[in-house]
Amino acid sequence: MRSPRALLTPALLLVASVAVTLGAVELFLRVAAGFDRNHLENWAEPPLVATDREVSSFGELIRRHPDDRIVYELRPGTRVRYLGHEVRINALGMRDDEVSVRKPPGRFRILALGDSHLFGWAVGQDDSFAQVLERRLEELAPGRFEVLNAGVPGYNTVMEARYFELHADELEPDLVLVHYVDNDMDLPNFLSEPADPWTLRRSYLLDLVRRRLMLLAGEQMIPRGLFVAALDRRENRYRIPDDQIPDRYRPLQGWDRMEDAYRRIAAQAKARGIPFAVLVNSMDFRDRLAGKAVTVLPPHVRELTARLAAEGWLVIEPEERTFAHLRAKGLGGEALWALPNDSHMNALHHRLAAMEILVRLDRDGLIHLPKPTRPAQAPAPAPRGGTG
Repeated sequence: MRSPRALLTPALLLVASVAVTLGAVELFLRVAAGFDRNHLENWAEPPLVATDREVSSFGELIRRHPDDRIVYELRPGTRVRYLGHEVRINALGMRDDEVSVRKPPGRFRILALGDSHLFGWAVGQDDSFAQVLERRLEELAPGRFEVLNAGVPGYNTVMEARYFELHADELEPDLVLVHYVDNDMDLPNFLSEPADPWTLRRSYLLDLVRRRLMLLAGEQMIPRGLFVAALDRRENRYRIPDDQIPDRYRPLQGWDRMEDAYRRIAAQAKARGIPFAVLVNSMDFRDRLAGKAVTVLPPHVRELTARLAAEGWLVIEPEERTFAHLRAKGLGGEALWALPNDSHMNALHHRLAAMEILVRLDRDGLIHLPKPTRPAQAPAPAPRGGTG
């Protein structure tokens, strides 16, 4: 019979082996974090070449902006392929056709503000809901409407509010439309400080495991970058850790600052007599299709939309239309995703959103579309026969 000491030795060796392996993985992740270059400060602006070449870095689409509440903007004149689709940035820094700064006489101009969804992440140049909406308006009322796509990937509501403050007078919009998504109170990963690979305040291995578990559970709002994401246990989501947010960008993030940005947009619009609307896109249709979701929108989003409506915003929610389409076609929630494991809006989702925007703007009187005329009724035939 083997002694207890002899039995204990293999167990100790196993524990030591596991500990060494985990330590090696943790060390590898920390070294990799030290070489992570996915930060705005590391992105040099290459010479602007308007070609159809494929680019792999979002950094090639943007340039820095001197205003710390804007931070960066799309590079005017860019013409490349990104994520498999053509990207053309006009002279105004929008992924849109060339338009004049001054609004043409008699034209109703809608200015759309948003992030990567409005921009058209991983969809064609003409497939974002701003372009789809403009085409539909052109069909209904030729020459009367235009929709400017001012969506910039990574922008949050504070940055969008500042953009509106800087450009509202020169662009002269007749309506401003803001697109809300679930990370509009956060900052994009590439604005973070480079991660400290030697900090003892976090475990990169534990973060990796947590991210994997959340992805397996279907979470789609996790930033792509591994080394700047940390779990916020209060909201069960990943965001830039507080110690990695540069001081100059802290005024851009947080729920309270997001709500204040909505108030600033509303105040600026009211001062110019411009109606303002918000498109709310905050629904995981997979849960609802499976019968798991009781409410259409999460409670915190429902509270936000109620406050915005009370402050004069027209709140546009395409969830019911989108859900009905998925049910009618027998599609799952993934049918709305731009890429596998990427829940950015695809072309179908953009079309459904544009349809809802059009219906609501017309129904609530923010735009005036020509009503279809009924064909004139033919006069009743004269009675046959004589008088008596």
